[in-house]
Amino acid sequence: MILACFGAGATCGSILSGAAADRYGQPLVLRAGLTLQASALAALAALDLAGPRLGVIPAALAFTLLGVGSFNYGAPQQRCLMELAPGSSTTLVSLNSSAIYVGIGLSGAVGGLTLQASPAANCLAGAAIAVATALIARHRRTEEGKQPCPAAHDPITTGRSAFSSPAQPASSGYACCPC
Repeated sequence: MILACFGAGATCGSILSGAAADRYGQPLVLRAGLTLQASALAALAALDLAGPRLGVIPAALAFTLLGVGSFNYGAPQQRCLMELAPGSSTTLVSLNSSAIYVGIGLSGAVGGLTLQASPAANCLAGAAIAVATALIARHRRTEEGKQPCPAAHDPITTGRSAFSSPAQPASSGYACCPC
């Protein structure tokens, strides 16, 4: 049941993130995913500390939210990369996939170390990483607002999204993708 809930959440996160990025912009979607991830991991840590007396329903809900938060990065991140360098988008997307797999490999090492302490410590480490990532992304967005965009002379990234219609403004409202 837990894996089915996580999978349902992951499917929803993956499907809805693309439409949400179009409507609300990549930064908001990515921060929302990080917030969901951190919240779900903190809830799982609390559930581990509480023991089995709460039953399976709270864990199923936490894993559903974890799935939504964990699988909402694909479409917004790829869109951001395509907007930054339209001529090199296939290379950037493949390098992004490689970086994701490096992160997955490292997560196994970090998870193995924290599991020695307790499952709650493992969840809290994941929540801390999600919060740190959100803070870094927010700081980066602020810094990019002060600096010229490297793709500022590219018609795709100046004023409109590469995926919007001519009548539709850029989803993020920035001349450069702030992801």
